[in-house]
Amino acid sequence: MTTKLIKFSIYSIILFCTVSSLSFLFSAISHKSNNTFPNFEIGFPFKIYYQFQVKNECGFELQHGSHINHLIYNLLFCLLLMIILSNFKLLNLKQLNKK
Repeated sequence: MTTKLIKFSIYSIILFCTVSSLSFLFSAISHKSNNTFPNFEIGFPFKIYYQFQVKNECGFELQHGSHINHLIYNLLFCLLLMIILSNFKLLNLKQLNKK
C-alpha cells in the first residue's frame, strides 16, 4: 500500500512539473507573438505564478506574484488525475481478462 502511494506521489509530481513547464512555454510563446513578452503565467488549471510589465513615469517596471494555495490545488489535481487514470487502466485490464 505504501509503495503504491509513493508511486502515485512520484508520478503526480512528474505530471505536475510537466504541465507547469508546458503552461509556461505556452504562455511565453503566446505573449511573445502578441509583443507582450515579459508577461507570463505558470500553472494549469490554477495559476501559480504570474509576471507582468507596468509602464510608469520612470519607464517600465516588472510586477510579479505567486499563489501558494494554487500550488497545493494543482498538486492535488495531478494526484487525483493519476489515481483516476490508473483505475481506468485497471478496469480496462480486468475487462480484457474476462473475455
